[in-house]
Amino acid sequence: MEWHQHDQRTGEDAISGGHKGPILVYAAKVPSGQTAATWDGSGAVWFKLYESGLINASSQTWASDIVNANGGKHSLVIPKCIPTGQYLLRVESIALHVAQSYPGAQFY
Repeated sequence: MEWHQHDQRTGEDAISGGHKGPILVYAAKVPSGQTAATWDGSGAVWFKLYESGLINASSQTWASDIVNANGGKHSLVIPKCIPTGQYLLRVESIALHVAQSYPGAQFY
């Protein structure tokens, strides 16, 4: 997966440095007879495939910091127990810098 604040990749952090928080990945198996290119992923079909949060409490290093350190890139290994087939992946970065007040955390 790869994040960037702007399409132009202007040299900024991939995720704004003040937007620290976890990275989550969800997957949904494409139904038989459809393709990932055309299926919209609607319904209660998503399951969590991966989550990384606070890496180091003393330094306040979050998964978002790791994404920035890797130039916007983050990878994961899909477990072998996941059946073969086509899947949609949904990747989220949750910025916690304003989570203590309304409207709260920001989902990207």
